[in-house]
Amino acid sequence: MNGTSALADPGTLRQRTVTAFVIGPLVIAAILLLPTPGFALFIGLLLLAGAWEWAALGGLEGAPARAAFVALVLAGLIALWLVEPARFWLIGAAACWWALKTVQVARVKDIDPSLGWQAQVLAEGMLILSAPWAALVELHGGSAQGPLLVLFLMMLVWTADSLAFFV
Repeated sequence: MNGTSALADPGTLRQRTVTAFVIGPLVIAAILLLPTPGFALFIGLLLLAGAWEWAALGGLEGAPARAAFVALVLAGLIALWLVEPARFWLIGAAACWWALKTVQVARVKDIDPSLGWQAQVLAEGMLILSAPWAALVELHGGSAQGPLLVLFLMMLVWTADSLAFFV
């Protein structure tokens, strides 16, 4: 945030609350009611919207370039769906990557702005976007309690995100 709290900007808090009440039931229904293939598709579509935004973060300009990145992410998700053991390897690799990045971020002194196409940001985006999808799909389909575990995980994330808004 820019130094102001949610209490100082009630309009933003109101918008987040209304969005949660509109989208929340849809996501909860998808988690609890869809079979794992349907859930994977639902989460995948949300993830592809994130890939569109990540493409801009990676310096891709224009709809064709951003669409190409989204298509690349989609191809990765399809491959992960078809080659189930790859999901486990990806989740493990992502956990190691996040551990490394945690150490690196703690050592950052300055961040230099970068302009233009950034291959590293786009490659990291593939990992950052696809690994949570793989983990949620595995958790959802891993047992009869899978959907409840996914719901519990999402509620933890939603709670942390909402409470962080006030810090």
